Amino acid sequence: MEMPAEDGNDAGKQNRRIWKEPHRKENLGHRRPRMAEAGLRNGEKMIYALAAALVAAGDLWLKNGIEKKMDMHMTRPVLRGKGVLRQYHNRGAAMNLGEGRSALVCILSALLTLTASVVFCFTLTQKGQGLLKAGLSLLVGGAFSNTYDRLRRKYVVDYFSFSTGWKALDGIVFNLADFAILIGALCTVLASGRMSG
Repeated sequence: MEMPAEDGNDAGKQNRRIWKEPHRKENLGHRRPRMAEAGLRNGEKMIYALAAALVAAGDLWLKNGIEKKMDMHMTRPVLRGKGVLRQYHNRGAAMNLGEGRSALVCILSALLTLTASVVFCFTLTQKGQGLLKAGLSLLVGGAFSNTYDRLRRKYVVDYFSFSTGWKALDGIVFNLADFAILIGALCTVLASGRMSG
């Protein structure tokens, strides 16, 4: 009794399958580090985006609380007398610049916030540049909060001033967004200097 001859096509398929399996495993091995790297980068993006959102949300929350709980003429010492909480409405830019042109200040603020946001989103797609990303996250979060104020309230709520005995400094009223913008701008300048150097 003769055994049926093995079909040549079946043998060829089996050989191709045996040849492909090691290569398939090798390809999977190469993909895993790339997938892990992509996951880390996505997590990093979320951290910086969350930092910007927290700055904006925290500042807006403080502004709402100040407007609800404090009158315009109330003051409250904080930080062992080194700071003062108060409510102040800034209808211009920083240090009341352009106070008589609030509409122009509002438009410029919106354009600058949009530009900073576009640069921030682009920077998040780049590798490294942690200092630049951190600076832009603070800058964008602060800029968004103050721009939101200008668009919705028609003024920016400031609520913190220093009490140092130096009138030039003590007369300026800040908010959390102002500090975030200042620190973010400094980090961005330092990071840009490193890149150009």
